This record gives sequence, structure tokens and C-alpha cells, in this order.
Amino acid sequence: MYDAIFKLTLPEGATVVGFADDVAVVVSAKYWEEVILIANQAVATVRGWLSSVGLQLADHKTEVLLVTSRKQTESITVSKEAGTIDACTSPEKEERKITTDQWRQQRWETADSGRWTHRLIPYVGKWYDRQHGEVEFYITQLLTGHGCFIAYQYRFKLDYTAECPECQTVEKIAEHVFFTCIRFPAEISELERVCGGRITPENVVSYMLLSDQHWNAVKRFTTVVLKRLREEVLEDVTSMEK
Repeated sequence: MYDAIFKLTLPEGATVVGFADDVAVVVSAKYWEEVILIANQAVATVRGWLSSVGLQLADHKTEVLLVTSRKQTESITVSKEAGTIDACTSPEKEERKITTDQWRQQRWETADSGRWTHRLIPYVGKWYDRQHGEVEFYITQLLTGHGCFIAYQYRFKLDYTAECPECQTVEKIAEHVFFTCIRFPAEISELERVCGGRITPENVVSYMLLSDQHWNAVKRFTTVVLKRLREEVLEDVTSMEK
């Protein structure tokens, strides 16, 4: 029965070898970031199999060894609390990252443009260091405020008014559409249910960075809202042509 551990489907680059009651996951990859990702996925698979047969991985006895031909000092370690493999960087590399993050944040704070984006993402380091989430078409419109928003189109004389037709006297900008417009109560309610709290411009990205689940919830919300706005724009254009 226990030979089944050698037949597990592991991510490409990972294999399992064993001797007596000791098991090793061997990972081969070009970049150490890949090593960490593949190793954690493989260990999670092994951990799941062990649990299914009534066994448990002893995290406190687990060790990791990095073999590399690079001259640069790099290392990885096992997190005893989380049971995951993490990266350790050299002091020089860590200091360089801190300096780069500070420089990037300073430029972000003093930039003249992108103030809506800055309001959503006040700390760019957390955004750059995120481990999940792809910025696609609809997420981009949320983050930039550029898209099928009447106020944005009005700036370029593509609409006759900047006001939201549903809420009246309120500019239909990205903030209004996504966070306060009376047209999308069901969609906002579902998003807040998944996130576990009220959604505002100041916290929406923080929720997105929590997990894939939160990121995808925001993605679904923005997709539904913006597709509906796009359909309305096309309907208005068709009506004008008639």
C-alpha cells in the first residue's frame, strides 16, 4: 500500500525517492523561485496522501537541501510553523530589495498622475510582491478608472453628460460605479459576502491580495459590471444611428 507514494502525480520537475521509513522529494528547476513553488506543491501532494492513509508528515523533522552551481549565495528553509519551504536571501540581496522598494514607493507617492490607482494601491511593494492574480482587461479598468464610465467618456466628448442616469447629479466615475451606484446591489452584496466585509476603494486591493478566492471574486464583480456598461454603450450607439 505504501508504495503508492512513489506513483503520486507530482508537478513537473519533482520526484519521490525513499529508503526504509524516510522519503525525499527531489526537485529540479532552472530558477530557485521555481524550486520553491514546485517543492511546496509536491510536499502538499505527499502530505495529502499521507493523511489519506492515516499518516502524518513530521514537519519538525523535515529538512531541505539546496544544491546549485551558482556563485551567488542563496538558500531555502523549512517553515516549522507553516510546514512550507521558503526562500532565504543573502543580507546584500535583502538590503538591495529594501532600497529598491523605498525608491519605488517614493516615486509612487510623488507622481502627479495615477491618483485613483494610488488610492487603491497605496503601497506598491505589496502589489509587486503578490503571489497570485493576473491583471486582465476588466481589472485594469478598475485600477485605472479608464473605461466605460460616462464621466471618463465625457472628458473626451464621447458622451453628452458626466452624470449617472440612475443616481442623478452624481458623476459616473469608476468609484461611483464600483462602490456606490444603486444599480449593482446584488453584485456588491455577493462580493462583500465572499470578502467578509464592506468593500471600499481603500480596502478592495487588500482583499484581492489575501488569496486567489478574493482576487477572483473582485474579478467576477468587475467583469459583470463592466460588461453591462459596455452593452449599454453599444445600445446607445445603435439608437443614435437609427
